[in-house]
Amino acid sequence: MEKDYAELCMLLNIPAYRHISKIKETMGRSLDELVEIRYLSEWDIKPMLTKPGYKLVLGPGEELLHVLAISRRKQLGDPVIQEVLSVEQQRCLQSLTERGISAHKAASLVARSSPNSILDQIEYAEYLLARDRRKKIDNPAGFIIYVIENQIQIPANFPTSRRIQERNAMTVRAEESELA
Repeated sequence: MEKDYAELCMLLNIPAYRHISKIKETMGRSLDELVEIRYLSEWDIKPMLTKPGYKLVLGPGEELLHVLAISRRKQLGDPVIQEVLSVEQQRCLQSLTERGISAHKAASLVARSSPNSILDQIEYAEYLLARDRRKKIDNPAGFIIYVIENQIQIPANFPTSRRIQERNAMTVRAEESELA
């Protein structure tokens, strides 16, 4: 990777120097430390060809490549997980991914909580999102994750789809028992 030295200094809010020796003196220790912990394999300072100034040339190290590989696997999801899930869990997983949650994160949520609980919490979170008139919640998927991970209690009088179905089933059974 190559990065304009002056631009990097501006981003880091540090003074930019004009001489390579001073640049190496000020940034060299930090970059050497990144090489020691194997986040970088190498680094160098080279003059830029298109404009005056210098650029940092950084080579990725083993540890950085390892972290990137883990991140990439998380983004792609684990295809084996879906084969092991029950029908309810798969429906729950699909419901989460439809709402913008990554497959990997959705699978980890489904593995930790009951599908019914997650589906109820999704409905409650969406209800809260719909009532957010001031638009304080910028990330709806993140809010749903927050509600599920923190096991936010759903009010007893909140009509989730599951509760409505249970009430209807109880009513039908009561009517059938009265007729019998």
